[in-house]
Amino acid sequence: ALAAAAQCIAAKKQAAILAPTSVLAEQYVAAVRPLVAATSTNVALVVAGLKATERKKNLDALASGVAGLAIGTHALLREEVAIPNLALVIVDEQQRLGVAQRLALVKKGATPHLLTLSATPIPRTLALALRGELATTVLRERPKRRPLPSTELAAASEIGSVVRRARSAVENDERVFWVVPRIETDEDDEEDDLASLHERAKVLEKGLGAKVGVLHGRMPASEKRSVMHAFRGGETRLLVSTTVVEVGVDVPEATLMVVENAERYGLAQLHQLRGRVGRGERLGTCILVHPDGIAGIAKARLDALVKLDDGESVARADLELRGAGDLSGTRQHGDEDELVFLEPCADYPWLERIEDDARALQKEDPSLERHPVTASLVGRLGHALAVREEAG
Repeated sequence: ALAAAAQCIAAKKQAAILAPTSVLAEQYVAAVRPLVAATSTNVALVVAGLKATERKKNLDALASGVAGLAIGTHALLREEVAIPNLALVIVDEQQRLGVAQRLALVKKGATPHLLTLSATPIPRTLALALRGELATTVLRERPKRRPLPSTELAAASEIGSVVRRARSAVENDERVFWVVPRIETDEDDEEDDLASLHERAKVLEKGLGAKVGVLHGRMPASEKRSVMHAFRGGETRLLVSTTVVEVGVDVPEATLMVVENAERYGLAQLHQLRGRVGRGERLGTCILVHPDGIAGIAKARLDALVKLDDGESVARADLELRGAGDLSGTRQHGDEDELVFLEPCADYPWLERIEDDARALQKEDPSLERHPVTASLVGRLGHALAVREEAG
């Protein structure tokens, strides 16, 4: 992705990287330093919470072309953000962003190229890729000396055993993520048994006899950074969090991920959470905690995570379970009409032939003057084709 951005900037154009969180956007600012040095360009960071003077400086640099690379979150999509020479849009963690959001950034340029990155693409995007409508590259290589994390299921009644495993990891100078579905307990609901952030943090501090960190999306950016700094440095070795740690968090010492009420999350989200551990040379383990007696599709989803270990397989299983959504619109999963003649996860060799034929036709007769029926269909389906092409 960064090589593509460098090529774009070398051609005197602008590129934009869209990330779902400010933590990931800031990591990109550090990651692009070699690119900046090689292309002699400037980077403009556009995220919420910037000081007014810094924000104005960055927006002016983009509008004037002084900054060849924009890096940001949803703040990049605002109308006042102008990127006049935008020729390449890179969307990272694509599964966290909607079709309309991707379109909003693409439309800031004339006809920019779109490159989307995801370990677990949303069902709609995977369906388009499987049908040959998106050019797809699958990266199967893994970093050397990085073993795949293992995945286990644990019933809620076994939570004591899970806490003991967390304590053992902490005592071994490893890091532990403990993810819960919400921040506060609903005191008005007597039957509510969902784990909450602060409640679980108290229990774990008592069980571990050590301070634990707490992280959630409502915290100020400076406080989030402070919590993550303490966790990375080992000041706190266990972090109780909501799914805010799903993307853009790289802590090589983390070896254990515990997800409570795992049945409430989708396959893609669980796979992303699992990917937070085992990023160093030590083996990572993900424990999915679920209610006792879980059955049906919720159990099938968790069983799939135990069996599947790569993002492509997880995404295909997600497509089978949730449906492809509206391929000509913006709905990213659910029932669809356009795959009625295709099995969502089957491979059809003739799809590649269709793409080759279409490209040959476009080269031979760009205006489709000699193919009036095809020209008529393209005219009728113009909007749908634009949404598919631009939004991925």
